Amino acid sequence: MKPAVDSWIAPPEGPVVSRRHACISTDTYKIGIETSGTALPHWPIAVSICCGPFSMSISVDVARILAQQFAAAADHYDAQVAAMATKAAA
Repeated sequence: MKPAVDSWIAPPEGPVVSRRHACISTDTYKIGIETSGTALPHWPIAVSICCGPFSMSISVDVARILAQQFAAAADHYDAQVAAMATKAAA
């Protein structure tokens, strides 16, 4: 099953700024990602990630690096699959 992605932005409520939510799901897992309701330069928790009983809150810098590393890992995996398919076809 191709992952389904549902995302939305919740409006600000009182002192809380707007929050971006995303849910990525397949038949076997569901991952939730949301931004913090606190937008301060020194606030260390900017993004929260939840999957089953696992959750973590990370800074903006770590979130960006994590996104880059996920993309690099997926690209590496695709390259390995392509190389194996080429080798099998030869």
